[in-house]
Amino acid sequence: MGTPKFKRSSMHGQSCSHWLGIIHARMSFILFLLSMILTLNAAAAPPTTNTNTVLLVAHYDLVEAVFRQYVTDDKYVYHLSFGTNYSTLPADFMGRFGGQHPIVRGTPEGIIVVSNKFVFDKMTHKEAIGLSIQGLRVTGDTAEVHVVYFASGTGNSTVFYMVRDAGKWKVKDRKAEWVADSF
Repeated sequence: MGTPKFKRSSMHGQSCSHWLGIIHARMSFILFLLSMILTLNAAAAPPTTNTNTVLLVAHYDLVEAVFRQYVTDDKYVYHLSFGTNYSTLPADFMGRFGGQHPIVRGTPEGIIVVSNKFVFDKMTHKEAIGLSIQGLRVTGDTAEVHVVYFASGTGNSTVFYMVRDAGKWKVKDRKAEWVADSF
């Protein structure tokens, strides 16, 4: 009882090794094409903004349009930041929110969390909402903006798909990435 011997068959006069060679060559070529397409797409896509960069003046209108999707209720104090390290936004950008209600601050350190659940503004002791743009990708008149939202008992991450129309940024679509509630 040794190893079984297989008889070589042929298809239309060609050996199996001939057909396997053709299949192998075609699969190799397809894999090469796929790897080239993926490489070119990765190189062509603009990178998401690094966590260590500051908000560029060229993106002020876009970022303001996204933040204003949230800044709507006078009973909260909104704290805005930029990047995964929650960097303070430039003073000239924050000036866009000055002198109006609701109160908007650019100091992520201005928040106090009580009992790992309740979020308050340190100065007014009103309930606070933290908003941070974690990623930003702009390609011409379209943009993708990743926002993390946190408030008392809840948090979420949302991706906004924006389009610039007649010089103004508008929400084309939004998709929740995750939602967390602590209740």
